[in-house]
Amino acid sequence: MIPLADGPAGPASVPGVVLASWGRRAGALLIDSLIFAVLLTIGITFVALGAIRDDQTSGADGLATILAVVGLVLCLAALGFHLWQLGWRQGACGQSFGKQVVGIRLVRVADGRPLGGGTGLGRLLLRALLGGVTSGIYTILTYLWPLWDDHRQTLDDKIFSTVVIRS
Repeated sequence: MIPLADGPAGPASVPGVVLASWGRRAGALLIDSLIFAVLLTIGITFVALGAIRDDQTSGADGLATILAVVGLVLCLAALGFHLWQLGWRQGACGQSFGKQVVGIRLVRVADGRPLGGGTGLGRLLLRALLGGVTSGIYTILTYLWPLWDDHRQTLDDKIFSTVVIRS
């Protein structure tokens, strides 16, 4: 168990365990978001090129269809990769690629271990659902919550009894 201290110092009585700063968490999210944005942009570019080609050839060119289909597949692959990376991978090993780069890890408070791939995916989907239902208010609050929380937890962390620590 990672006992949480009452102050921002983080886990008490566990030597060497340091809670991740908001800046590191934001940096990891930025890296993860950029990866998704680049992959999605490539897909959208193919779809756009297909649409442009279709307009220029008045629909008489099979290349336009191929470009559009490839673009759609790339967009779906980007979404699938994003779900795997921020959901399953982060749950299974405690780190998305962004978290790995900045040196932080998502762990359960109960035992300091990753929460599991399925739970990680559920955590991501719950954030998306609550963000959608509240028109993004939940998402904004959960990203900002560690700025004033004594344990530097997001709302998602509180729901799933997790913390993000330096690795």
